[in-house]
Amino acid sequence: PHGWMFEKNGNTILAISADGSELPNIIFEYTGNLNIVDALLVDWSGNEIPINEVIPNNFKLNAPYPNPFNPVTTIEYSVKDDSIIQIIVYDMNGKEITVLYEGQKNSGNYQITWNANDLPSGVYLVSMVAENFNKTQKVVLLK
Repeated sequence: PHGWMFEKNGNTILAISADGSELPNIIFEYTGNLNIVDALLVDWSGNEIPINEVIPNNFKLNAPYPNPFNPVTTIEYSVKDDSIIQIIVYDMNGKEITVLYEGQKNSGNYQITWNANDLPSGVYLVSMVAENFNKTQKVVLLK
């Protein structure tokens, strides 16, 4: 944004208001995966401003990681607006294996862990459904 400077050093991004201008609604946008470990926001006088969370601009279901896995994998997903969502695992025949999550989620970025210790090796489908969003990712369990 006009009046702001950005500096990057390793895994740290520093955003500075060079002219004392107000914090814009959107400081920066990104595509891909972004893992924010820690964040600090201060005003022109150095007073800390609370940070609620990074709010995604769309629904998203990332590929499970690791993939292939044995027996635990992590699934990251984003919820654009407060919504009722479902994350369900199916086998390749379309049979429901397990419901990883079903219910209300606030807008935000999440991750869920799936432990498939009691299942045989094979290809499974992880599906996320929310409002007008429906996406499926393939995951391979190797034992």
